[in-house]
Amino acid sequence: MRTDFLESMGIVKTARKEADSIILARALLRNEPLPNNSEKFIELAKLNKVLLRTASQLGISASARQDAKNSAAEAWELFDKMSQAFEERGIPFVVIKSFDSLPDIGHDLDFLIPSPFGEEYLSPEQVLKHRRRENVNGRGVWLTSDVDGVLIRVIHAMYRHNALKLSDILDFAKMTRGCPADKVIEGIERTGTQDAFLYYLATVGRFLEACDVDFPHVTRLREQAVRYFGREMLSFFGKDRLALPYRIPLQALVMVFLFKAARDAARGRLGSAVRCLLAPPLVLLNFVNALSRDRLLKKVW
Repeated sequence: MRTDFLESMGIVKTARKEADSIILARALLRNEPLPNNSEKFIELAKLNKVLLRTASQLGISASARQDAKNSAAEAWELFDKMSQAFEERGIPFVVIKSFDSLPDIGHDLDFLIPSPFGEEYLSPEQVLKHRRRENVNGRGVWLTSDVDGVLIRVIHAMYRHNALKLSDILDFAKMTRGCPADKVIEGIERTGTQDAFLYYLATVGRFLEACDVDFPHVTRLREQAVRYFGREMLSFFGKDRLALPYRIPLQALVMVFLFKAARDAARGRLGSAVRCLLAPPLVLLNFVNALSRDRLLKKVW
């Protein structure tokens, strides 16, 4: 009886979180109003890296807005120091992801320098070769090409963060608008992340459908990807609640790594294949640790 009650409470809480998530997403995608000064929406916007983009709709206080701006100023200060250090030493670099969500900036910055990744996705040398310099916030900033930016966003969401924020959905729709679909698909095939990409596209599509929004270029990209790669192998897992940030289901996450391990092995990327095979046990341990109230595995972490 107690178990049934707790399960029902969990279902209700998740359903409420999904409803709030869709309201926030619709507000940005359809420019709809949000409840002013609603603490739950402010916190949800923070978690999804869209606080400054929803500031006027949420009617957040001046102090809260200033805190967000102060955090962004700290990120820019870090950029100035790091970029100067790299340039003084003649080290080529490019900023990945960090400035895709402006005016929102995370608490840290991601720099790519000429150094091999753990599992093999994109060649750092090729990303640096295709980089471009743009003026951002009055500074000259080295950014990735549009296509590399799309690939990196998908890879980080699926294989690193194991989740999609609202900023991922919004920025993906914006970034793919000017990208040739065939170039994106070629890049995905080169990275061996076809299954993760199809799942990512399907998840973005679910959110857009729930918000009654259509981005034709995203729909075309998904249709072209399915024609090229075949049907989505993980569609069975894409029937859960659309609560933001959207956590990739554990089973889907395990399958994503196993599929990539198989592709890496077939291409002779044995080191990358082994690292991908080691990822699922760590994901499972992390899941058990998260469920443990006293964090039984905290010493391992």
